[in-house]
Amino acid sequence: MSTITETARQLETGRLIAIVRTKGAADLAAIAEAIARGGIGAIEFTLNSPGALAGVRQASAALGASALIGAGTVLTSDDASRAAEAGARFLVSPVCSKELIDAAHAGGCAVIPGAYTPTEIHAANVLGADLIKLFPAGGLGPAYVREVLAPLSGLRLVPTGGVTVANAGEFLSAGAAALAVGSSVCKPEWVAGKDYRAIEGAARALREAVSAWERGERR
Repeated sequence: MSTITETARQLETGRLIAIVRTKGAADLAAIAEAIARGGIGAIEFTLNSPGALAGVRQASAALGASALIGAGTVLTSDDASRAAEAGARFLVSPVCSKELIDAAHAGGCAVIPGAYTPTEIHAANVLGADLIKLFPAGGLGPAYVREVLAPLSGLRLVPTGGVTVANAGEFLSAGAAALAVGSSVCKPEWVAGKDYRAIEGAARALREAVSAWERGERR
C-alpha cells in the first residue's frame, strides 16, 4: 500500500479532520496538541493562517505518528509543493485542478480538492482525488450527500462547512466518508485566548458524536 493510499485510508477511518484557521499569530502546535488530546487525529492548517507552514513542521514534530498533519486552502501547485516540503501528509483545497492534484501526489500527499455539484464531484474523482471536499456543505445538508451518492456511489465525500455535533451522525449516515470541522472545534475566541481546554473539549464532543454513530451502525 502506498503512503498516499494509507494516508487516505487513515483519514477515512478517523472520520474527522479538524481545520485550524487563524487571523493572527498563534501557537499552532499547541492547538494541534489540544485537538489530538480530544481524539481527532487529522489536523489541517490553512495556508492563509499566519505561520501555517511552520505550524505544520512544529505539529508534525510534536505529535509524530499520533496524528496526521495537513495543509488547507492549497490553491496552486506551488502551494502544494511548499506544504509537502514542510511535512504535510494531506492537502485540502476549496478548488480542483489537475495541476494541484498532480503536485500533491508528487509530494507524497493525499489530496482532497473541493467540489460542489455532481459534475464537479465526478470530475475531481476522474482527476485522481483521494477524497473530495464537499464545500460549502452547510447549506446543502445530509440530504444532498445522500442524493449525490445515489448515482455516484463509491465516491468518498468530506462535507466541510456547517458540520456540528448535532448533525455529524446525519452526514455519516448519508454516506459521507469523513467530516471536516472548523469553528465547531477551533473558535476564534478560543484561539485568541489560548483556551486549549475549550478546543480539546470541543474536539472530544465531536469524537464522541462520531463514536456514538459508529456504535449505532454496528447494532
